Amino acid sequence: MGRDQPMHTLHKQLQVTEQVAITCVKGMGGIGKTELALQYAYSHLKQET
Repeated sequence: MGRDQPMHTLHKQLQVTEQVAITCVKGMGGIGKTELALQYAYSHLKQET
């Protein structure tokens, strides 16, 4: 919930090239970095993208 903009930003950063991307999500502890990464992964796994 409320992750639409960060998910869109993360997707844009990962789609810059055709190569595998290593991306860092940084911030203070407890703000949802791991949850954002998991939700992104689950979303694209479900869409098979």
